[in-house]
Amino acid sequence: MQRIDQQLKELAVTGLRECWQADVQTALIQVQQTRREFEGDYTLVVFPLLSYSRSTPEDTASQLG
Repeated sequence: MQRIDQQLKELAVTGLRECWQADVQTALIQVQQTRREFEGDYTLVVFPLLSYSRSTPEDTASQLG
């Protein structure tokens, strides 16, 4: 059984492919535990992905879901 962070990375790779036709390796995807002051359990770090979206961090995160 895969760990949840690995599943999230694979979903992010799929989202990048669907949104921007980007061929990204899971090693580029960063998933962290969400800081206590924010809601949620895991956070996708979008800054390394901005070169694919050519957009703001907020827009990139929103488009990926």
